[in-house]
Amino acid sequence: MAGTARGEADRRGPRRAIPLALVAIALVAVVVTAFVVARVPNPLTNVVGLNAGEIAPDFTIADVNGTQWSLHAHLGEVVLIDFMGVRCTACDSEMLQGTLQSAYRNYSARGLSILSVDVGTSLGTTNATEAWRFIHGMGVDGSRWEPGAWPIALDRQGLAATYRSQDMLPMKYLVDRAGRIAWTNLGLTSPAEIDAAVLPLL
Repeated sequence: MAGTARGEADRRGPRRAIPLALVAIALVAVVVTAFVVARVPNPLTNVVGLNAGEIAPDFTIADVNGTQWSLHAHLGEVVLIDFMGVRCTACDSEMLQGTLQSAYRNYSARGLSILSVDVGTSLGTTNATEAWRFIHGMGVDGSRWEPGAWPIALDRQGLAATYRSQDMLPMKYLVDRAGRIAWTNLGLTSPAEIDAAVLPLL
């Protein structure tokens, strides 16, 4: 009987050793993987660019009232950067339909900031008064609309080139609370499109 018991134990021994070896290999693999992942930076943590998930290029610009406006100062907010021109018909149409006014009225208290930047090409202006009047409800062609309450700046520093928006208007970049590009839109935007883009970020 003793010999039989020993024989059975001898046969069971190797079977136990195999699972233990597999567990040890798996643990080593987990440790190595964790080490490698910890040392490889997430590309979304430090890439500055204009693609979704990338950090929006930082800038400081003076609005038409002479107040400095910096993107980095708005970290923690959702920011809509609106590249436009006072002689851009699609920009007129957006103001006439109240797209930006509605977004600002509905969401500014919840953390949405808007900055309009007149690109100053043939579609825009280099005149601060014209830009101010545009945001405040007075188009250069005599059109009238609901005034906006957000700042507007003249692009005297090539910001539109940085954001690839010189000749494509209106061009919008929505920046999330972490400073990353969350949404872009070229052309006329509807209130429903703005709502759909902004609401998940608030």
